[in-house]
Amino acid sequence: MSWFDLRNNARTTLAAALAQSATAATVADASALPAETPFLLTVWDRDTYPDPGDDANMEIVEVTAVASNALTIVRGQEGTADVAHGSGEAAANLLTAGTVKQIEDAIDGGPRQIVFTLPAVAGAQAIVRLGCAGTLTSAVIMGDVSGSTVVDVWKSSYGDYPPTASNSITASAKPTLSSQITNTDSTLTGWTKTFAEDEWMIANVDSASVLGTIILVLTYVRS
Repeated sequence: MSWFDLRNNARTTLAAALAQSATAATVADASALPAETPFLLTVWDRDTYPDPGDDANMEIVEVTAVASNALTIVRGQEGTADVAHGSGEAAANLLTAGTVKQIEDAIDGGPRQIVFTLPAVAGAQAIVRLGCAGTLTSAVIMGDVSGSTVVDVWKSSYGDYPPTASNSITASAKPTLSSQITNTDSTLTGWTKTFAEDEWMIANVDSASVLGTIILVLTYVRS
């Protein structure tokens, strides 16, 4: 994903008229705009409409390249219309709804973690109620010292609480330490990786030796 660059008070004007569908624009001073591409510009008749929202012909364009004062642009972004603009119209790097959504999506969709802390005793369990839907991407198991353990993960719907061994999601790839202090599984082969909001998930210690504490960290991406 390419992040749209932002710069405070970044604005200039069109140095020449911009025809409908044109993909090159010339501005008066590109040095006043963000230093990195891509970035967004809002183009409108500021002399007539100080507030760009009042200009029916306001357009948001994406700038993909800058060479001196010449910009390469993609027209009609974020539901705005590709229309002609006159020389001298404003071209400003404003915070748009699309930029905010990009940030929100990154926060909501970024990696998150489910953490289970367990005593290293066969049959020990820790349970969480899942607060959102998501997809598991990796599992990291750790001990307080080098040792051996096998931990299974069970999942059930809210109404089928509690999960049992018949609800295992790990297939034949249970999180395991074999005379190790940490082990990472980034493929989760055979796992049931997706889960729904309000489901239950249990980490169950199948076996353990030497260890005192086990930590299992499941990383996921929110759906």
